Amino acid sequence: MNKQELIAELTFIKKYAEGRIAKFQEKLADDPAYAFSWADGAMSAAAEAKVCEFVLAVLENEEVTVEHVRKEATAMTMRAARYPASSSSEVSNAMERKIGAAWAELLDRLN
Repeated sequence: MNKQELIAELTFIKKYAEGRIAKFQEKLADDPAYAFSWADGAMSAAAEAKVCEFVLAVLENEEVTVEHVRKEATAMTMRAARYPASSSSEVSNAMERKIGAAWAELLDRLN
């Protein structure tokens, strides 16, 4: 995958994730208890969007290559595996796991 293909794919993933988040926001406004009981998908979408935003911003630098992104995705995936979130907040831990999974998904796409 070249840099332009990666940018296009990440832009698509980010827009799709934002759509999933918007649907969650609608459910949240309608029935918060129900929305939070099924928030796993929204958390995954938020993690995907966060990783995409970060990588897309990095890719604006002309010197950054797909290989640089692969190395960062590897480092972030390994960090998430080595140092799992251990906050007293279950939601925070779940979000950190989702972000680690989003990095791993990106790494899988790049390999």
